[in-house]
Amino acid sequence: MIRFILAFIIAVLAGTVLTILNVPEILVFIIAYIIVFAVLLSPVLYSLYRSKNMEKLEKFLVKRQRHPYYQFIYGMANKNDSLIEEAFIKLQKKPRKKSFQAYIQTFYALYKRNTEEAKRFVDEIQTITLKNYYEVAIALEENNLQEAKNLMQKPLKPWMIHALSAELEKKDGNLDKASEHANKALELTRGLQHYIMVKVFQREFQSNF
Repeated sequence: MIRFILAFIIAVLAGTVLTILNVPEILVFIIAYIIVFAVLLSPVLYSLYRSKNMEKLEKFLVKRQRHPYYQFIYGMANKNDSLIEEAFIKLQKKPRKKSFQAYIQTFYALYKRNTEEAKRFVDEIQTITLKNYYEVAIALEENNLQEAKNLMQKPLKPWMIHALSAELEKKDGNLDKASEHANKALELTRGLQHYIMVKVFQREFQSNF
């Protein structure tokens, strides 16, 4: 409620100033609308992309469990099979972009350790770095470590390189190096990606990251 009031006040003040400056009425309306939209969405966007506060991220996801995507992410992060299955079914029923569906299918298949299924969908992921990330993840799941190293030469975001390197070093038995890469990956991530990785690394390394 407070955010609604704040957004309204800011929009009115901005509209007043713009009117005084003789800005066309249609532009005043558009700018005011954008301001209200930005103020109302800012907490959501911050949680999605910027926050590293695990308690707040947890509350954000729990509060939005009716939305299948957030339910899916929360289930994956916490390895809750019933939530994952329920959310996955819901996500399949709604028409979505092919690339998004491919991402969900690949993520789900890897969780199930079904690499053949993951390979069916990974090429349909349109975001190049995300596609490359999951190609390496598939190779790691199949214990094709040399292939994984070769695939890591493709374009990847810094956090992806460290996250994959952590898994690679872990499979090679270099737990200290794996932990270093895991910590570096966490430094470079924010929002829901950070939440997922903290939860995964806590399980894999039995440590409080």
